[in-house]
Amino acid sequence: MTRLLLAAALGAPALLVATCHRDSAPKEPAPVSAPLASEDPVSPRSPPPAPPDAAPLDAAPGAATPDAGKKPAFGAAPSATPGKIACGNAACDLGTQVCCEDDARGVAQCVGKPAKDQYACDKVADAITEKHCDEKADCPGQQTCCMTWGCSGGCPPVAVCSGFPCLHGQVEQCLPGGACSPGFRCVPGEGNRPGHCSYEKAGVACGKKRCSGDEPVCCWNAKKKSGECAKDCGEEPDEDRWALHCTSPDDCGGYPCANAAVSPLQFTACLGSYDVPDRSSVVFCRSIKDCPKMNMLGLPKACLPDASFPGKPKTCRFAGQ
Repeated sequence: MTRLLLAAALGAPALLVATCHRDSAPKEPAPVSAPLASEDPVSPRSPPPAPPDAAPLDAAPGAATPDAGKKPAFGAAPSATPGKIACGNAACDLGTQVCCEDDARGVAQCVGKPAKDQYACDKVADAITEKHCDEKADCPGQQTCCMTWGCSGGCPPVAVCSGFPCLHGQVEQCLPGGACSPGFRCVPGEGNRPGHCSYEKAGVACGKKRCSGDEPVCCWNAKKKSGECAKDCGEEPDEDRWALHCTSPDDCGGYPCANAAVSPLQFTACLGSYDVPDRSSVVFCRSIKDCPKMNMLGLPKACLPDASFPGKPKTCRFAGQ
């Protein structure tokens, strides 16, 4: 079965990640390749009854029946759930439970924390996401709540406490109005549901302009050396055109800025350190410290100005190029 991971947090074209049967517990994934896949059609289904051990949230009204394309299945989420994990219109105990959820279908159920090397949500019908946290406050020390995947083949997402920045890009989890890592703000999901953290100073140089706000993308013609800010740059591939969402890690709050070589569209986006070694051929840098070891291109050898992009930002040069 396959599922589609939209890089909504990146403001970029979709990155596709295949899912697979989960055969190990959620862990920090090793940097290995994930195959690509397309979305399987799904149909909305009625939510199961709320589990008896789920504590109701005062700020969340009663569950609504899912209605595809109209409104979320659940009410607005609270701005904080200390010691709890928001789960549909209920809350799971952080210390003893996890949330098995598919927000769009109205599926949400608290289940007991799994034993080591086991998944909790295998027996919850239609649950896509397994949540061990839903905000930075759930995590110890300097860790934050990141969405990740429990196997190298792109298993269904698991929200777990992890180091910052998140391995899969800007997928730090948050509650509407809640806290994010410094420099990031919470972008709620549809219907004021739990969302992700986005860099507050996101933008990109575009000739003499800087694109941000309602027009965050630079539609750059590398041949003509000119560009315009826009909401998006369309879907048609063009060998001379780039949709630039970033040209430096500084545009991403410290996350890597790179292209996705597997896409027919030429674009750059704020990605994750897990994804870049497999999926990128252009990696932007401030110094060679920003340049990772690539699975196909090998070790980095330099970080040099690149005249292909506005302002001649620096890009990594690799031994295999």
